[in-house]
Amino acid sequence: MSKRIIIVNVHFAPFSFGGATIVAEELALRLQKAHDWAVLVFTVFNDPLAPPYARRRYRAKGLDILAVNYPHNASSKDSYCNPQMETSFVEVFEAFQPDVCHLHSIQNIGAGILAFLADKACKSVVTLHDCWWLCDRQFMIDRDGFYCDQVKINPEVCSYCVENVEKSEARLDYLTEQLKHADLLLAPSEFQRALYIANGYDQTRCVTNKNGINHPEDSYIEKRRQRLATAEKITFGFVGGPGRIKGSDVIVAAFNTIASKDYQLLIVDAAANLGSTWKNGSYWDVPGEVQEVEAYSQDSMDDFFSRIDVLLFPSQWKESFGLVVREALARDVWVIATGEGAVAEDIRDGENGTLLPLTEDSSYLSVAIESLINGDQWKGYRDRYSHNIRSFDEQAVELNQILHSLVS
Repeated sequence: MSKRIIIVNVHFAPFSFGGATIVAEELALRLQKAHDWAVLVFTVFNDPLAPPYARRRYRAKGLDILAVNYPHNASSKDSYCNPQMETSFVEVFEAFQPDVCHLHSIQNIGAGILAFLADKACKSVVTLHDCWWLCDRQFMIDRDGFYCDQVKINPEVCSYCVENVEKSEARLDYLTEQLKHADLLLAPSEFQRALYIANGYDQTRCVTNKNGINHPEDSYIEKRRQRLATAEKITFGFVGGPGRIKGSDVIVAAFNTIASKDYQLLIVDAAANLGSTWKNGSYWDVPGEVQEVEAYSQDSMDDFFSRIDVLLFPSQWKESFGLVVREALARDVWVIATGEGAVAEDIRDGENGTLLPLTEDSSYLSVAIESLINGDQWKGYRDRYSHNIRSFDEQAVELNQILHSLVS
């Protein structure tokens, strides 16, 4: 008889957004199809025309999904402590009777469900995709938009950043207490595991279940070969959206210090996956040719990556993984990325990518870009380390073993 699991994440198909959601979706699919789990997904949707906390049940990607409407006027406390959302979860739990629950990114759902699961003696696993459990701002970006660069979080330092010190301390105390109820904490990278251990979490409860990716289809090499056969100039790609956190400001500044116009820059409108847009032609005012292209999915990303030669990823925070970086590396795309955090774990500087210091000084990126524009090594480049990039299949095998060890 199949074991039963509830998978919890703030976003889910058809509103897929962000690396954590892709990981949650891909693992849910494999647990159901390849490892014989009965899967139910618990998520949220945002519809101002529907009643607050109204529920929708639907199927997507072959999975059963229960979504709860998160109100647009919810308070900041509702994002982490939400009794009404917990009530919905409890009713779903009682109807489904899972053997284990796997919580991914649960902002807007609330952490109180962990205490409920402990009371029910139901095993629970939490994947620490980002710093939401440690930081009011989720990515350790301070109020001025800069990475705070703490390792062991010091509340006194945070007091200069948060809007309300008492509320911030109450939030951290609550989340810390709730996370104690989880049976196991999973980290998507060694870097992320070390960060949580540095903040007092037991290293025996923190286990790395390194993220995988979807590797290219067999047809990818031919798609790339055909484009390169006629390519006259190098093509850069960027997926992170406008703003400081993903480094788009650094990209604009870097290109504007380069005299050459002999390049193409593709900007992906990933916000379209949430029904919004990042398109802003005036923002991307650089000398070369710029194209803003539609968001891609896991099914169409081979088409996107076959069009670019270099992925730009000058993130301004220490990423917990960096899914798009691995997707690019596995597809023979050179990566220029920040050399700190988990992003750098699969990049060999000078061999399959260029590592930059974590800084808003665009001169480092300018040098890296200009050296590629002036060279031709991007034509026919193959990453001899691409086989080291883990697949979602491999990650799911390990996760399946972890889950069974908990419920056996």
